Parts: sequence; structure tokens; C-alpha cells
Amino acid sequence: MLSQSRRRDLRSAVNRLCELCNRDPALFPADIPTVKSAIRGLHPAQQGLSPKTWQNTLSNVRRAIDLARHAHPERRCRRPLSPEWSVLKGSLPNKRLKNGLSRFITYCSNEGIAPVAVSDDTIGTFMEHVRGNTFVDNPNDLHRRTCRLWNEAVENVTDWPSRNLIVPSFRPPRRSLRLTDFPESFQEDVAQHLKWMDGNDVFCKHPPPRPCKPGTINLRKKHIVYAASAAVKQGVKPGDLRSLKDLVTEETVKKVLKEYLARTNNEPTQYVRDLAKALLQIAKHWVRIDGDDLEPLIKLKRRLQSDRTGLTHKNRETLRQFEDDANILRLLELPWVLARQARSIARPERAAVRMQIALALEIRLKAPLRMHNQIALRLDKHIRSSSGPTSPPHIVVPETETKTGEEIEYPLSAETTDLLNDYLRNYRPHLCDEDDPWLFPRMGGGQKSQRTLSQQIKETVFKETGLKITPHQFRHLAAKLYLDAHPDGFEVVRQLLGHKNIQSTLNFYTELQTSNATREYDRMLTEKRDQAGQHRPGTKRWGK
Repeated sequence: MLSQSRRRDLRSAVNRLCELCNRDPALFPADIPTVKSAIRGLHPAQQGLSPKTWQNTLSNVRRAIDLARHAHPERRCRRPLSPEWSVLKGSLPNKRLKNGLSRFITYCSNEGIAPVAVSDDTIGTFMEHVRGNTFVDNPNDLHRRTCRLWNEAVENVTDWPSRNLIVPSFRPPRRSLRLTDFPESFQEDVAQHLKWMDGNDVFCKHPPPRPCKPGTINLRKKHIVYAASAAVKQGVKPGDLRSLKDLVTEETVKKVLKEYLARTNNEPTQYVRDLAKALLQIAKHWVRIDGDDLEPLIKLKRRLQSDRTGLTHKNRETLRQFEDDANILRLLELPWVLARQARSIARPERAAVRMQIALALEIRLKAPLRMHNQIALRLDKHIRSSSGPTSPPHIVVPETETKTGEEIEYPLSAETTDLLNDYLRNYRPHLCDEDDPWLFPRMGGGQKSQRTLSQQIKETVFKETGLKITPHQFRHLAAKLYLDAHPDGFEVVRQLLGHKNIQSTLNFYTELQTSNATREYDRMLTEKRDQAGQHRPGTKRWGK
């Protein structure tokens, strides 16, 4: 039988979970899938709970549900592993394999499944158990990881069963074709067009309107491939697209737009407008279609409505998280939380990656560069030492590397400099050689990919704070925080973010002032009510 203290702990866990989910315990089904659905949007940091407290709460809730399902709620002791599984688990050479396969091994032992009998059907029934009886956040990730670790044991552990498991793929099917699926003449025309866009050919008879940065050229390539794929889905044969001229005919562009609009219930999105603009620019500047023939494409573009100014709905939703000062503080303190974690990690390489993420976050907060500039920072080029011993170093990005063609410079504060020096002196040497120039190298040296660092930042912020924000959105956050404190500070924001002209800053961030204006208006009304109440004896506020 359960002890009184154990009953109290289970009851407390159930009540706490119901309170967090705003549910009545009497009406909350004792069912794991239902509870998982209810807690999907909860994060312990946002509820003021430590990860350990959260895990203990879920563990106790699961135990309470387990007891509620059985007519005889006697405590069921955890069964030891069967002799076969105990020997096999003990033969695993490292903690990574032991921890990664522990749940699957325990399941097989409890179900009486012998090691040699493990198959893809076994992993299937195991995953049914996980989805129906546990609070695992990402069952698909557990499925793939278990299969990969099992196969690794098959290859490297003596006497391990020899049958490999199929590692499933949960990626959605590819929606677009590859460039190589189109004729070679089309591929060659695309390659020449992309090379033309950089504006480096001084002898070009018809140069591009302005030289384009690598990021813009890469986006143009994606637009071309996606547009060509959309045309194919609307009935155009890949072999009919022999050059970009075939892609930007009026009929083909109509098919491209029809395909994309069908995905959005005929509502033009900014992406569709950008795609139409790219096709129009190709027709005008590369294919060089005459004015009269170009007019139908111009009219198509106009029908998609004007380009949207200001922040997208997704960006506004992200910034609303930071109406709460507690969330701002969680994010501002995170680099130092990660630095403390790095100092307690035993493995030098893992500690170095942790400290690298801490420094990357600190720079995103203090020096909100565009992400492609941050990942490209070099110690021998962009980190400039100051002239005096007490002056901080600066991050300097020359005009040749910025989107606007203007130099960007950020002096680093004393605390940021301390974090930078700690990283360079004690952690970065575990990632690369001393002569490697990159501030953010990958393991083994060389420049880390932007995608990898961006993903690490995004996942770490969410795991530690429950906040959802991408590295690029740190730029929007910088604007919000400054404008909240200085409502007329658009010129400072322009310089901080490296915008070329003030209109770009105004287009993006004027709407951020709506909340500030509403708060000021509300404050004014409250003051007037208070003043009026003082002159009218006997008046009462509601609830007072």
C-alpha cells in the first residue's frame, strides 16, 4: 500500500498540474495522451519551476494515472532486468549507449522479449507504449535515436544481436524539384544569371541594376527552382523549360502564381509577392523583354497587392513575449547561465560548445548584427583591439561585407569582453587550432555553418527559458527594447541595426509604438479619473 507521504506527494503533483493547466481535477481525465495535450504549451521556466521539479511533477502524475487505471493500486516495484538484458546492457561501452537504450531495454525486459527476438515490430510496439504511457516530448526523435544507437551496438558490441533496425524518416515529402531535374540548357542559363548578379564583370554590356550580395543571389536561385517546380505541378513539362526566358512567359508565370495561391486560399502572401517580383526582374533585366511585352507581368504583380511594410504576424507574436519583464530578464541573464554551465561540464569539447553559444547569445544581445555577419567574424579582421588598456575591443564589419554598404562598429562592454576573453583563452582551443581565424569555429576547425549556430541558439534559448525566438529576431527585439525606453529613438535604432536610411527603420518599427501609445493613453485616463474622483465626494470605483 502507498504510504501517507507518498499519497500526499501524488495528490500534490496532480493538483499542481491541474492548476498549471487551469483545469478542474474532477473533470480532468486520468489519461496520458490527454495530459500531454494539455501541457504541450507549458514550459517549466515560464511557470517558475526548475527542470527537476517539473520532471518530478510529471513522474508523480504518471504514477497517479497508472494507479488510477488498476483495480488494485498496490505499489508495483520496478522489476530488475532479465539476466540476458542485464548482461547485454553491462556490455555497452559508454554512458551514451547505456542511457540512450535504457528505456528500450527496460521495456523489452518487462515484456519478456528476448534480445534475439528484437525486430522492427518490437520498436513499433515500444513506440506505441511511449506515446500512450509516457510524457516524452518528441517520440519521433526517440524512435530515430533508439534505432541509431541499437544499430551502433550491433556494429561495435560483441554478442549483441546482429539484426539492424530500420531508422525511420519523419520528414515531409519534398515539394520542389531539384535544379538538376531540368534541362542542362536551363541549368546553364541559371548559373550565368546568378554569376551576372554579383556585378563583378566590368565588361558586361548590360550589368545588373546593382551588385547583389551572396545571400540575395542564393535567394534568387531558390526562387527560380521553386517557381520552375510550381510550373511543373501546373502541367508544364520540365523539358519545356530550356532557359529562364521560358520561365518568365506570361502563361508560365500565371501557372506559378496559381500554384502558390492555391496553397493560401488565394490570399497573396509576402513570399508570393517576392517570387513575382523576382520573376519580373529576371524578365526585365536578364531576358530583357520589351516594355509592351513586359506589361502583362507588371499587371500580374500589381494584382498581388502592395508589399507589406512593418513586422510580420510571426515577428509581432515573438515580441509579445517580451511585454513581460521577467522574460526580458531571463534572456538577458542566459549568456551567464550558460557560462556557468560550461564551467561545470567535465568534457572540454562539450564545455567549449556551451561557452560558444553563450558568447554568440551575448553578441546577439549587445551587437545585433545580421546573422551572416556574425558567423563570419574573424579574430584577425573583425575583432579590433583598442588603443588603451582600459578601452574595450570593438567588432568592426567593413562596408564591403554589409548589406547596406556601410561600415558597422560595435564597442564591447566590460562584461562582454570578459566573456569573450574567457572563451578565447579557456574554451576555443578545444574546438580548433590556434591559427584558425574564425571566432565561431566548428569542432575540428573551420567556419561553423550559420544554420548550425542559429539552430543551437534557438534550441538553447527555448530549452532554458521557454522563449521562442530566432537569431534574426534578436534584431527586432533590440529595436523594441530601445523604443520602449526611448519612444523617439528611431535614429539610434537605425544606427544600431545598420539600416541605410531612416525610412526602413520607420517602416519596420513604427507599429511598435502602438502599445506604448495605448499604455500612455490609459495612464492619462486613469489620472483624470483619479482627479475627478477627488472633486466628487462619495464616488466609488468598482470593487472599492
